[in-house]
Amino acid sequence: MKTLKQILGITLISFFAISCSNDAEQDVPAPTLAPKDIYTAGYEYNASGKQVAKYWKNTIETVITTGAKNAEATDIIVYNDIVYVTGSEIINSAYEPFLWKFDTHGNRITLALPTISAGTKDGYASAIAVSGNDIYVAGKETNAAGKRVAKYWKNGVATILSDGSMSCDVTCIAVVGNDVYVGGSENNAAGNSIAKYWKNGVSINLTNGMQDALIQSIVVKDNIVYASGAENINAATMVSKYWKNGVATNLTTNYVAVSLAMTVVNNDVYVTDSSSDGLNSSYVSKVWKNDTATNVSSNNQTAYAISVVGTDIFVAGNEKSTTTGESFASYWRNGVRNSLTDGTYNAMAYSIFVTTN
Repeated sequence: MKTLKQILGITLISFFAISCSNDAEQDVPAPTLAPKDIYTAGYEYNASGKQVAKYWKNTIETVITTGAKNAEATDIIVYNDIVYVTGSEIINSAYEPFLWKFDTHGNRITLALPTISAGTKDGYASAIAVSGNDIYVAGKETNAAGKRVAKYWKNGVATILSDGSMSCDVTCIAVVGNDVYVGGSENNAAGNSIAKYWKNGVSINLTNGMQDALIQSIVVKDNIVYASGAENINAATMVSKYWKNGVATNLTTNYVAVSLAMTVVNNDVYVTDSSSDGLNSSYVSKVWKNDTATNVSSNNQTAYAISVVGTDIFVAGNEKSTTTGESFASYWRNGVRNSLTDGTYNAMAYSIFVTTN
């Protein structure tokens, strides 16, 4: 049985290390707009065993990295006909955070995200938000003491959120007006991770630090701050949950579960989570609408991202192939799966963004 602490101890290429922002923040009133193009981002292994960062427009892939070293795409958003993708790639011997830009035909425009690590200390870009002409990227970098420092970049200029004395994980970002919200977790002196978010650099704890907890997604709507994630309640149980202005609602009670993404449309709260009964390595994903759950599918899958447009519910993630044992990168539209990869190599889709007519 993995505890949240064990999972959080894994590097970026892990169950919890990927975040969502656009999937958590995209809030399209129903039913005035109709879906147009579905963008997803993630990675696929190649024949050499390296992760290749990719994104897909509908089901057509755009390869971002060469595949010489491990990389992955963590978030995607489309704004003013520019596709923005965040992610990380090994440069020299360490991960570097990246912001990649493409036109809507998949042509690379540029990439630029300054780092302080220079390829010697790991850095990760987890999530992206756009407000007006400003591009915000949330992530973390490892300092000289080996601690993960929470930060975000606004148009490439970094704002440091934590003091570097304890390690942090950064998973999501939301921008409303002049307010910047960054979600994740920070370890305390006891070694437990506290679910928290920073508003304009000021940290706000959502848990007391007695057990490990983490925010995976954050949404701000009508001056209400929503966050979703997970918290250990004992050695055998991790509950999927969300917070509304700091008040927690547990979605599950048994075994291991985590809320990986959320969105709020009108007055409805949508949350995706993945859960296991602890008896095997299979995970089943659900979409919760106002605390009522529907399975994404009956197969072994993980749902990392959600977007709701009109009456359509889109979920991105992966589903294990029953023939090869590898995972298809996939998205589901109202429960119908669309494969992004063929299952030859393991692949994941971590984020989804849906443009509208």
